Amino acid sequence: MKKTIYWLFLLITLFAFSTTTTQAANATVSFTILAATWTETSWNNIHANWFSQEFVDAYNFAFERWITTQKTIQDADIGGKLTRAHMAKMMVTYAMESMSGNKDTTHQCKFDDIKDQTQEIKSYIKTACQLGIMWVGITKFNPNGIVTRAEFGTVLSRIVYGNTYNNWEFYYSNHLQALKENWIIQDDTPDLEEIRWYVMLMIMRIGW
Repeated sequence: MKKTIYWLFLLITLFAFSTTTTQAANATVSFTILAATWTETSWNNIHANWFSQEFVDAYNFAFERWITTQKTIQDADIGGKLTRAHMAKMMVTYAMESMSGNKDTTHQCKFDDIKDQTQEIKSYIKTACQLGIMWVGITKFNPNGIVTRAEFGTVLSRIVYGNTYNNWEFYYSNHLQALKENWIIQDDTPDLEEIRWYVMLMIMRIGW
């Protein structure tokens, strides 16, 4: 009897794994048991039921607080890489609404590479600079550059902890260490490229 149950369980497990592998063939995402990982972030062929509860919770948290204004989790492109311009929008919204951020309007915050951005994005970039969380004292913002963990961690830390962890040999070192020690991030690899859902998740871990 025990052997019969064992083989039946094994067959069901193999069938479930085979089905998952087949369904995932059209998307460049690889899933493992109990944890989602990805090799690339192309989400166009993924249906809503692919998203884990953690994905959904992070998206809902961000949507309810205007960190994203996309009305569905698919439209939010949560598996997409985050650009610097879009990080400015997300983090200014978070800073102004959750932390009552105060702008220093003495900062001119003029960047000579954002002329092709929308007026909305230009406003967020300037505000991020005047809040002191992004790129004060430089002339190029690189709005379309992909955000790294070092950059995002530094911005998030400045919102949460102020200037406590500024001024180190590597600008991001103390910021990432503080976030890791407080279980906000797990991977502190500085050149890791950020994706939208993980940014939403880290903000959710801090709370509002």
